[in-house]
Amino acid sequence: MVGVVLTMLRKILVVLSVLLLCIGCGNSKEKQARELASQADKYHQDNDLTSAIDVYEKSLELHEDAAVREKMRLVKQEQEAVAEAKRLLETIKNAKTSLYMPENDEQILDALKEIQKSLINLGDIEAPKGTEIYNFISTLDDKNEYYRLKMRTDLIVVNFQFLDGDADIKEYETIVDDFLKMASFIDVYK
Repeated sequence: MVGVVLTMLRKILVVLSVLLLCIGCGNSKEKQARELASQADKYHQDNDLTSAIDVYEKSLELHEDAAVREKMRLVKQEQEAVAEAKRLLETIKNAKTSLYMPENDEQILDALKEIQKSLINLGDIEAPKGTEIYNFISTLDDKNEYYRLKMRTDLIVVNFQFLDGDADIKEYETIVDDFLKMASFIDVYK
């Protein structure tokens, strides 16, 4: 509920900003478009991708500009990458939660496979170069938390599939938590 209210307030602020810029001083449409593009750049710098896209669109409605259109395209790609990363991180979090009270080893194996698949897919996300999400994804293999989680997940999956299925799930949950904490930077995106 709070998220919906914040989203609505953000949209209202964007619309008011656009109206104030359009009403002010009788500026030419081209100048108003540049001012809007500048405002969109600020939203982007603040990781408010939705507002940035909305304001870029308003700018382009006033005056077509190839550079602004390209910025908007890249922000949309970034937004898609962030949404996918958030979805995969949420899948990992939910799979970890299902490890708390499993009814059988099959549930544990299913949760582990979800984590395993999500880790692989996380590394495959395409994001525009130079963005925070790109830097995160492109350096995942260098991050100790990612490596530990990936290796431990693979080891436990093999153990459950081919050996005795014994694993220290509590220790594993700590490894998952360490990874999720490292990946929590993604919460800066609005």
